[in-house]
Amino acid sequence: MHCYQIFYVMKSAFVVLVLFAACLFFHACKTNEENDSDFSVSGYVSTNGQVVENASVILDDLVQYQSYTDSEGYFEINNVSKGTHDLKASKTLTNGAYTLKSYKVEVFDDLVLDYLLLPNPVELLSADLDTTDNTLTLTWNQSTAEDYREYKIYSNVTSALDETTGTLEHVATERNDTMLDLQMQNAETRFYRVFVLNEFGQLGGSNLLSA
Repeated sequence: MHCYQIFYVMKSAFVVLVLFAACLFFHACKTNEENDSDFSVSGYVSTNGQVVENASVILDDLVQYQSYTDSEGYFEINNVSKGTHDLKASKTLTNGAYTLKSYKVEVFDDLVLDYLLLPNPVELLSADLDTTDNTLTLTWNQSTAEDYREYKIYSNVTSALDETTGTLEHVATERNDTMLDLQMQNAETRFYRVFVLNEFGQLGGSNLLSA
C-alpha cells in the first residue's frame, strides 16, 4: 500500500472517529437536557384543615406548568426543569373572592409537597347604609393567615375594582379590625372590596359589595 493510500485511510478513519465522538457528545447533551427537564412537582393544597378542590397551581406563571387540584386536593405538574421555581397556589370562590399564596421551590428530583396552605378566604359580609346620616358600615370575616400584615379597603364607581383602579378608603393593620364606617359624600353607587396582604403582596381579595 502506497503512503498516500495509508494517509487517506488514516484521514478517513480520523474523520469517522471525530463524527462518532460528535454524535456521542450531542446525544449526551440532549440526554442531559431531557433529564434536566424531566421532573415532576406534586402535592396537596389545603386551607383551614380542609383539602381545596379545583385550586390552581402554577410554576413561573407559565401555562404549560399549570395544574388544578382534584377532589382530594392533589395536583401534579410534569416535565419540570431543574432549578428554582416560583410556585403560586390560588383558589377563586363563586362569589369572586379569592385566596392565594406564593412559594419558592427547589427542583433537583421529583418533588412532593404536602405543605401548600392557602389562607382562609376573606369575604365582605355586609354593606349597610344608615340613611339618617349617610354612614356606610362594611364588615368582613377575619383573616387567619400567619403572615397577615394588613387589610386594604378600596372602592370604585364600577365593578372593575382592584388596587390599581380603585380608591383606597382604609388600611387596617389589626387582624380583628373587620369593620369600617364610611361617610358617604355623594348620591352615587360605589363598589367595595377588601384585599389581604402580607409583607410581599396579596394573600387574597374579597367579593364585591355595592352601596
